[in-house]
Amino acid sequence: MAPPRRRRFFLLILGALAAIVLGGRAALSYYVDVLWFESLGYRDVFWKTLGLQLGEFSRLFAAATFLILYGIVSGSEASASARSAERSIRFSSADSR
Repeated sequence: MAPPRRRRFFLLILGALAAIVLGGRAALSYYVDVLWFESLGYRDVFWKTLGLQLGEFSRLFAAATFLILYGIVSGSEASASARSAERSIRFSSADSR
């Protein structure tokens, strides 16, 4: 078995290679788009469109994250309330015996 330090280094290199392979295609596509828009004289249009898309994605991602986390917290609070009510019912029925 490889020492932990060597294994971490291997996983870091593997992760970097995966990021390059998976993200390289998208980066190359954006680079080609920049070159094409720039050759037509519409570089500012490309960057404005990209900024608007990024802003919209960020807002939707933030809203989805909020709703998911709100649902998790609300569900855990509801289950905690139900457990508390169940305990109080159990204790009150035990006291009446």
